[in-house]
Amino acid sequence: MTVIKACYMCDKCLESPEYDLDYDGGDFLCPKCGYKMVYWETCEIDTETNKVVNRWVEPIRKMNNPYISSGTSVKMNPVVTCPYCNSTNTKKISLTAKAVNTALFGILGTKRHKQWHCNKCGSEW
Repeated sequence: MTVIKACYMCDKCLESPEYDLDYDGGDFLCPKCGYKMVYWETCEIDTETNKVVNRWVEPIRKMNNPYISSGTSVKMNPVVTCPYCNSTNTKKISLTAKAVNTALFGILGTKRHKQWHCNKCGSEW
């Protein structure tokens, strides 16, 4: 048997309890710190194994969540900045470039220890 529950998340302490969908008591407050919680996702939970079978985001509840509707949720890519010029115009040095550099220069090749390249100032770190 499966049960459908709405998952809410607290911005302050990151607690995420599950609530029944028919709850209409207004704002959800965190049981741990009392902070207002926002809708995160809806889960279908198997009651026998107590595991999540399916997850989805409801569009109506999504509109009320500023993190999901604005697209600034946890799925943001980290921004790498150059430690020398603070530019965000950087690229990751590929494994192929490292292998070619090591093949040409051997242990004297400098790119094998580097991970990022700045397109503005040309530094590698």
